[in-house]
Amino acid sequence: MALPPAKPVKDHAEGGRDAAIWFSILDFLKQNPDEHVYFVTNNTKDFGDGSSYKYPMDEDVRGLEDRLTMLRDFAQVVSEFTTEVSGEEAEEAAAQVLASSAVRDGVAEAALGRLSTLTGYDGLGEDGAAERWFAWSGTPDVELLAVTDVTWARDRG
Repeated sequence: MALPPAKPVKDHAEGGRDAAIWFSILDFLKQNPDEHVYFVTNNTKDFGDGSSYKYPMDEDVRGLEDRLTMLRDFAQVVSEFTTEVSGEEAEEAAAQVLASSAVRDGVAEAALGRLSTLTGYDGLGEDGAAERWFAWSGTPDVELLAVTDVTWARDRG
């Protein structure tokens, strides 16, 4: 029938994937009455802008509007789910994240993988002289010593 979000194009209809996405969102909202859906798409032509919908999408979403938020891009996702901090507060927040066991474990795992390459890794011997390492004697322990620069760059493309 080529109803939105599908559309007629000459002798056939397009938008089957859009319709599948739309019906998946509606089904999730109906099956999970305590959940909120954040739908990220820049396809406002087919899905609308999140404040109004084409017929019959407007009827599909009636009563669910307060649980569906449309976001156009990653910048809107970041804006919706983060709080901007600056200065010392930002350094403290970054230090907490970087010092977390999950990050430390990830760095240690990466170090283990890096060292297992055939070329090895530059390190220091017992006397402080440079030498080539090819294996760890144990699992590395990672410790954050300092946070010296915290920046956040928004993709302007």
